[in-house]
Amino acid sequence: MKRLNSLLIRISRSLKSEFVLGYPEKILIEPTNACNLACPLCPTGAGTLGRPVGQMRENDFMKIVDEVKGHTRYVEFAGYGEPIISKESSR
Repeated sequence: MKRLNSLLIRISRSLKSEFVLGYPEKILIEPTNACNLACPLCPTGAGTLGRPVGQMRENDFMKIVDEVKGHTRYVEFAGYGEPIISKESSR
């Protein structure tokens, strides 16, 4: 399935299609934008992020993973927060 998905993405690119035929090959998930550091160059630490601090619910995370599994090659946990600070990840 991953090879077929890659092929669909390449076809979409070559056709310069407005819509991508496949799933993304890589997704970035931000489990939280909370952080316990105050790094001055980071929007979270500097308090300039411009959105409320929050955490992704586990069922939302599972819904995303279930939808892309078998298609997406890479899942990255990143963003403007510290992923392992999540309360749900400490279980």
